[in-house]
Amino acid sequence: TMTVIAAMLSSRHDFSKARVIDVGAGDGILSLVACRLGASLVELIDIDQKSLSQAAVQLTLNGLKENHDFTLIEADLLKKADVGRRLIQTSKHTILIVNIGTWPGLYTATNADGIHLMRYADVTRVIAGGYSAGDPVYRGQVPGFELAFQDKVALYKVAEESGWNFSISPTSFSLGEKARAWMAVRTEP
Repeated sequence: TMTVIAAMLSSRHDFSKARVIDVGAGDGILSLVACRLGASLVELIDIDQKSLSQAAVQLTLNGLKENHDFTLIEADLLKKADVGRRLIQTSKHTILIVNIGTWPGLYTATNADGIHLMRYADVTRVIAGGYSAGDPVYRGQVPGFELAFQDKVALYKVAEESGWNFSISPTSFSLGEKARAWMAVRTEP
């Protein structure tokens, strides 16, 4: 989470009046950072209603209003088309934040699943975080794949299918051996 916040802060000017989709939002900390950086609307997506309720309380306590500054979407990322249909349709500059990581046995969605939401929104920037597969505890769904590599493969696939060009920059904000974040920016519509 801290690496994604560092990546967000390094591109803070991009958040002004942006729409942000926070995939795997959990307690909403990344959404709060996005709002504080100037996002005009944040859509929080999580499969867990309890987490979304906690996020709503935290955002509200920080002066933000539900259905004005933020919306909550309880959804299963493995049902990408269903989630995509529930996103607000807008022409605003959109930033996709994905920081799911992998928690074997707890849930099966990964950052790669979140990245596929690019198909349903006019995303211009992706900020993703996660863990290195150097530690066997954090291996992704595909044995032998480093999570960051898996995420980039998903990004390239979606971008290619959508006819978009992206510039990938590994923002090696590292707060430990296993924590990494990276950003992708759309270079052409």
